[in-house]
Amino acid sequence: MVELIGIFAVIGWLVVLLVQFLYGLPFFWTVAVGVVIIPFAAFLDKQSAEARFRLGFIRQARKPVPPEKFLWPLIREAMGRRACLYVGVGLTAWGIALIFPANWSIDGASITGWIAAPVAYFASWKAASLITLYFQASQWFCAMTPGIVGFARRVLYRLSDNPEHLGRPADENKEGTIY
Repeated sequence: MVELIGIFAVIGWLVVLLVQFLYGLPFFWTVAVGVVIIPFAAFLDKQSAEARFRLGFIRQARKPVPPEKFLWPLIREAMGRRACLYVGVGLTAWGIALIFPANWSIDGASITGWIAAPVAYFASWKAASLITLYFQASQWFCAMTPGIVGFARRVLYRLSDNPEHLGRPADENKEGTIY
């Protein structure tokens, strides 16, 4: 228990050091507002993205049925394209917002920062909601996808003494073969 308190104390201390360091930089308020806005907006947008991509069925506790299985590859590609677009726009907008921080002056650099910051927020929350929804939907169809999650689950499955909660790897999930 003491170790856990020590770990939280070290993490808290690192967060305070990071905030103090960032506070001295001209783009601090752009980053601070983004840290507050993006998670809430991503959560709300994830719910609307479920409806937009017709993925409401992932909230149900049942196995996928054929229409959903057949539509998932098409939906996955569309979600991937949009997520890549939003990630690219977000990285570009964050780069511009950090290079040209928004100030209370009216000059070209400040106006560029004021325009780039909302674009960065919007693209970041769209990308976060789509990536979260992609992982959730992929897990609904197969517990071993996407690849990084499957790799982590396989490693934990091999190392764990109680692997029932991790799902079974696909190669061990077969009940038998017919010759």
